[in-house]
Parts: sequence; structure tokens; C-alpha cells
Amino acid sequence: IGIAVLAAVCGNIARIVLLAAGVAAGPTRLGFDVMAEPWHGLVGLVTLGVSSLPLMLWANAVQPAAVESARFRPAVRILGIRSAAMFCAVATIVVAAPHRPLDVGARTVSIEAPERIGVYRAASSPLTSTERAYFEQYGGAAVKARYGPYALLLTRTTSPLRHLHAPDECLRGLGYHVEYVGLRFTPAPSAQYRAIAPDGRAYDIETRFISNTGRVAASVSEAVWIWMADRSTVWTSVQRIAPAGRDTLARAAFDAGLVAALDLHSIHQTFAQRE
Repeated sequence: IGIAVLAAVCGNIARIVLLAAGVAAGPTRLGFDVMAEPWHGLVGLVTLGVSSLPLMLWANAVQPAAVESARFRPAVRILGIRSAAMFCAVATIVVAAPHRPLDVGARTVSIEAPERIGVYRAASSPLTSTERAYFEQYGGAAVKARYGPYALLLTRTTSPLRHLHAPDECLRGLGYHVEYVGLRFTPAPSAQYRAIAPDGRAYDIETRFISNTGRVAASVSEAVWIWMADRSTVWTSVQRIAPAGRDTLARAAFDAGLVAALDLHSIHQTFAQRE
């Protein structure tokens, strides 16, 4: 058991390190997105195969001892049937019991989109009925707004494990083709994505995660890591969507205005920035 646990831990660490290295390198250098299939699954299969080698070597080296045949005892069979029936009953009760998620965010948090970013005034976009039902059930708050050609989605929560996610998770469910582009650290840490809608239109998406203590992270995992050190913090996901190919200077000006509107000029360094 000890060998199996140690091999599993080492294999999982190796998988995470390889994926992190692939994310840091980015699709431009690698020629593919390590977080997309089949590459993501291939990394997992390779590390699983390598980590299973010590267990296979140990199994081949062990000589099984001869076991004397024991008399058949009907009581043991009956006890096994009763135990199986009991576990099935417990499993049925657990599944049928009312669900009370432990990672529900506070319902007292609220959020508003900036009234103006640069030369654009906010035009609010209502949440869908599904989105409203989600936040009513699991807490947190969200707001959507448009600023000329740009769209902004803000999500605030005390439970980042429940509410924070990368844009590709929901956009792929809507039929978008999403590619991870890489990280950017100016004017504030952010993750870059390219999304192609079902109608063929392309968008550039920038995502960052901000805590009420001033910490800024470019990924959900980094935000959750910081949050685990202080679970009283409130986190906000900032997702900016712009048409692909739009004037770079105009988009940079809007991003600078967004950073100013969210008061991100004075921020604390995150782990990724220190590296």
C-alpha cells in the first residue's frame, strides 16, 4: 500500500508540473494547447504509466505464499450478503437525502459594473434565468455590461472553488472553440484566450481574479491557493471580451481604463509575478 500511495503522489505531482510547464510555455512555443485534448489526457496517461512501474516491479518480485484451503462456511456467505445489502441501503439513503453543498458563497455580496471605462458608458446586460437561479442557489453575485465593442463579466464570491472558472469551461458548452493563448502581466496579471463562436466570429478574452485585499491572480488555481491561506477574503472574476483583430492600441487603452476603474494600480505581487 505504501508503494502504491507514494507512486500515486509522485505521479500526480509530475502530471501537475508538466501541465504547469506547458501552460507557462503556451501554445505558441509548443504548437498545441496542453490543456486541450488529447494532450491533457495524454500527459495524465503517461504519468500514470510511469508511476505504475514501481508497483509492477514490486509485484513481480514478490513470491506469493501458499495458502491452505479453508473449509466453506455458509455463515460467511450470509454475512457477506447482509453487508452488501446494508451498504446498498446506506448508498440509497445518501443519494436520496437533501443536498446541502458546503461550498456555497455568501449571499450578502454584491457587485456593480463601472459606469464608464475610457470613452465608453456602460450598457447593462441582464443575466439569463439560468445564471440568476445559479447565484440564488449557491450565493455570490455577477453583473454583465457592454462598453461599445467590448463586453465585461464580473463575478464576486466568497467561495472561489464554486464560482471562479476559466472562460473556456462555459464557452465550450455554448459551442465556442476556445484556445488558451498565454499569460500577460501588464498592466495586471491576466490569462489570454481566443474564442471562435459558432457563427465564425472570433473574440479575444482576458481574465483575471482579484481579491478584496488587493491580490491579483491570472488563474483559478492561483486564486484558490491564495484564498486557502485566508478564507475570509472575497474574490472577483474580471472577464473582458473584445472582437479579435480590433485595433491593438484601442484595446490597450480600454484595458488600461478597466484597470483604473477597478483600482488595480496598486497591487500585491502573486506567485506567478515573483517567478
